Amino acid sequence: MGPDGFHITITVFEFRPGGLWRYVMHAPHGASYPNEASVLAIEPDRGVVIAHTSQPHFQLTLRLQATATGTLATWIQAFESPEAAVALKHIVEPANEQKVASGSDRPPGAAG
Repeated sequence: MGPDGFHITITVFEFRPGGLWRYVMHAPHGASYPNEASVLAIEPDRGVVIAHTSQPHFQLTLRLQATATGTLATWIQAFESPEAAVALKHIVEPANEQKVASGSDRPPGAAG
C-alpha cells in the first residue's frame, strides 16, 4: 500500500462505521509515517467512506459496481482544500496509479 517500495504496518483496523484504522507507512529509505483514519460508512457490496484524520486530511470514497466481467472500483480522494490537493498531486497521482496498475492495494482482510 502506498507508493512503490513502501510497505505498511497496521496496528488497529476496526472495519465498522466509527471504527479506527491506524497504520505506519514505511518508506524505502527508512522513514516511517504514522497515519490514522476513521471509517465513516460501509455500504455492503457498494462501497466504503474513510476519513484520513492525520495530516494530510482527506476523505476517501471507494465505490464498487458489479459489471459483466467483475467489479468496477471508483476511488475518490477529496482533500480538505484545493491548495492541499495541488500541493500533494505530485505524490498522490503516481501512487494511486501504481496501486491500480499493480492490483496489489487491497484493504486489510480483503481476499487476494
